[in-house]
Amino acid sequence: LIARKWTVIDFCQLNGTNGIWHYTQNITVQNSDVLPPQISGILEVWYFCSESLDCSTGPVNFSLVATDNCTPSNALIWTYEVDLFNDNTMDISGNSATLSGTFPIGIHRVQYEVRDANGNTASIAQFVVIEDCLAPVLTCPDLTVDLGNDGFINLEVADFQQFADENCSANGNVDLFLSFYDAAYSDVLPSDQSATFLVFGCPDTLYHLTLFAGDESDNWSKCDFLLKVNDTAGNCNDNEPTVSISGNILTEEGAVVELVEVNVNSAVPTTSANGYYAFYSLPPGGDFSVLPYRNDDPTNGVTTFDLVLIKKHILGQQILDSPYKMIAADANKSGSITTLDLVEIRKLILGNIPAYQYNTSWRFVDAGYVFPNENNPFQSYFPETINYNNLFNNAVANFIAIKIGDVNGSADPTSMLNMGNRGSEVVPDNWALE
Repeated sequence: LIARKWTVIDFCQLNGTNGIWHYTQNITVQNSDVLPPQISGILEVWYFCSESLDCSTGPVNFSLVATDNCTPSNALIWTYEVDLFNDNTMDISGNSATLSGTFPIGIHRVQYEVRDANGNTASIAQFVVIEDCLAPVLTCPDLTVDLGNDGFINLEVADFQQFADENCSANGNVDLFLSFYDAAYSDVLPSDQSATFLVFGCPDTLYHLTLFAGDESDNWSKCDFLLKVNDTAGNCNDNEPTVSISGNILTEEGAVVELVEVNVNSAVPTTSANGYYAFYSLPPGGDFSVLPYRNDDPTNGVTTFDLVLIKKHILGQQILDSPYKMIAADANKSGSITTLDLVEIRKLILGNIPAYQYNTSWRFVDAGYVFPNENNPFQSYFPETINYNNLFNNAVANFIAIKIGDVNGSADPTSMLNMGNRGSEVVPDNWALE
């Protein structure tokens, strides 16, 4: 409000106070600035690491920036409140654009507000995640083991649990994996040839192994060690040389698949609760074909939601995002995905047919196969059998299992009797021996 005083004098009438008039003019200036400050430097989530040995806290430090059309940035007024663990209770407050301090491991919400000189405000919520970044402590002493009377010995990662320590995972649990990659070439993380179970046989020799340990926050450590396999029973000298073929059968997501019949030259074992199979004592130099087969419970994991996803794929509205899902959508095994596949799956769901008319409940693809065109797996032949000619070394034949009709991965690949174990097993090749 501005008060302007006016005075008017008429000198023709001026006599004392006569001829003088006074007037006060009140002028109201209205504020036209209604624009709030503009906040920048925003991230939806701020990630920070904790390397605390007691798994408690981690350091946090970040700042936001704001500009305004009338108020200089250094004159803007900032406030914040911190909701620890995002439980809708504000635990900490401050007056700054910078949040700095030590916070507990977890997810926290920070509510910022910035005000300009004219009272306009802007607010924003930022999430802060403090993660455990401390990898498990792992030690690997060299080991010596003896082959059993049958000429084989099993080595499980559970045997190495004593060498790993993790204090931030629940109950101190650590995921352990063994790799057969030589120490000079092993990757930072476990490879596709890593396992939780290894089988060793003749000849007795020295192996290079790598042990990996991972915690619940996906922190990994590794160490290399030597494994000496001794033939104290003398089986390797007395027995004729043999080779083995073994492997895992897993889904695209890595779940083990039980009850798969694996045919190797007419011999047919089934996969174990760990999705593992093995053929021992095969004659060296032979030709072998590995063919998995499973054709039970065709409706397992097949629902009307799969029909919706397949229809969207056909219409080009939402393309299935992996070649294995596309193979699963080809219910009539025609080498393409059409409305005829929808008809076949719908008949199965409604109980009009007991099983697929032209397909099995499961199909299997060589896990080492790379599709030339992942957007069209039917463009070229994909191997559902792994063949070996003149086999003189132990072989690992892994497969990816595909549940036909299930394109969202909801099928239960385990047997109805055992639904708990989701480990993996591998029998290694002998290339790492010295």
